Amino acid sequence: MRRQGRYSGHGECLLRRDGSLIPGPDKLGDKLTVRGAPALTVVGFATSMSKSAGAWVAPEQMAALHPVSLQMLYRFTNSSTDRQIRDGLSRATAGLPTVR
Repeated sequence: MRRQGRYSGHGECLLRRDGSLIPGPDKLGDKLTVRGAPALTVVGFATSMSKSAGAWVAPEQMAALHPVSLQMLYRFTNSSTDRQIRDGLSRATAGLPTVR
């Protein structure tokens, strides 16, 4: 995931930013509301290789959003090159069983 903006976690979210959804910087500070959950403040924009998420929140905020499914997404500190992403993925998945 690549991100733009300052993100500290509680009460905040990042919105997806890619070719299909391009929010402008004027969206920073907007409040997003989901029925039955506390409002979240937009503090930045992100994208992921899989494009499978529309927004990101801290794990401790997930329960309040009542999700019907979950994903575990990893953030790599160094992700400017394919090699850095492959190395990060190798470290993140080291020790997991082989999928057949």
